[in-house]
Amino acid sequence: MHLRRVRDPIARVTFGLPPGWIVPRNCCALEDPNPSRLLVTSFRLAGWDSAEDCFNAVQIVPRSPKTAVLVFFLEDEGQFGSPFPRRPRHFSLAHTKPQLGECVNAPTYRFRFRDAGRNFQAFVVVRSKATAKTRKQAMEVLDTFHVERRQ
Repeated sequence: MHLRRVRDPIARVTFGLPPGWIVPRNCCALEDPNPSRLLVTSFRLAGWDSAEDCFNAVQIVPRSPKTAVLVFFLEDEGQFGSPFPRRPRHFSLAHTKPQLGECVNAPTYRFRFRDAGRNFQAFVVVRSKATAKTRKQAMEVLDTFHVERRQ
C-alpha cells in the first residue's frame, strides 16, 4: 500500500499516512504548553485542540464513526522517570490487550517506545466496527513513525 509521507514540524516527527486517513488541524499546537501531541484518524475530522485534557478525546471519540480508528501520539518528557523501551521494528495489536482508557470509553491500545532519545506513547482507539484493513493501516502509521532528535 502506498503511504503519503507526512512531517510534523512542531513535533519533529515523520510518518506514513494511508489513503483516506487525515491529520486533523490542531488549532492550538503552537500555544499548547504540553509536550508534542499529534492525532491521525481514519475519518475526516475538522479539527481538535491538543491543549484540552485527554487530547479532547472525550469529545472526539464518541462522535467518530463506529468504523474509525484514531491514533493519538504524546511525547513524554520524563514524567514517568525511566526511559521507555526502544521502538520496535513492527507494532502489532495482536501483542497487546486493549483497555478502557481513563479518557476514552472505547478499546484503546497503548504503546510506549523510545526513538532518537525521545519517549513517546501512542494510543490507538479502535471503534467497534473498525475493519481489519483499518486496524492494519493504524499499525502502518506506527511502523513508519520516526522521530527527529531534539536540537
